[in-house]
Amino acid sequence: MAKKRPEALPKYLNRQELQAMLDQCKSIRDELILLFMYNTGARVSELINFRIEDIDFENNTASIFRGKGAKDRIVNISKDFAQLLRAFIGKRDKGTLFLSNWGKPFTPRGIQKKIKDLAAAAGLAYVDKITPHALRHTHAVHALQSGVNIVSIKKHLGHKNLKTTMVYTEISDEIVKKDFEDHDPFKLKKEPGQKSLSSYKQ
Repeated sequence: MAKKRPEALPKYLNRQELQAMLDQCKSIRDELILLFMYNTGARVSELINFRIEDIDFENNTASIFRGKGAKDRIVNISKDFAQLLRAFIGKRDKGTLFLSNWGKPFTPRGIQKKIKDLAAAAGLAYVDKITPHALRHTHAVHALQSGVNIVSIKKHLGHKNLKTTMVYTEISDEIVKKDFEDHDPFKLKKEPGQKSLSSYKQ
């Protein structure tokens, strides 16, 4: 039986689109907001509530609290990203990680506007679909493309059911299909004097 495809696959960014948005950032804070969502797969609510003391620099992990369904989880972050966070934090040792220009925690709407403004400045198509949640999808798709186990991705995203995470395998299938279609690697060029397939007797 053929596998049933979902009606609409989640929107995600390819690496070139993500880099284009990063290039539009006017501050290290805004750059790290994008990179934080990309590296951790955090929801916007988890991002704005994330605290400095939730980072374990010794083990390069971040504890995500107050998540959907009140489920806590620990996610891995790269050594390079951990170093960027450490430099950004400076002498602060506690409190909300990302603060607005007025020294207050961001609102979900504030982060959503920031993402859309960066996408528009980068000249990306479908700006209305580029949301904080699209960065969460991007985290999952890029992890899957890199060979990360689907169960590990489920744990990072904090999904209760593996079926929810499996939608990203559908995206991966779409990427492979488009890649083969774009490159057409098995197309044979007919050499002079070579018979066409239709010339062979049945």
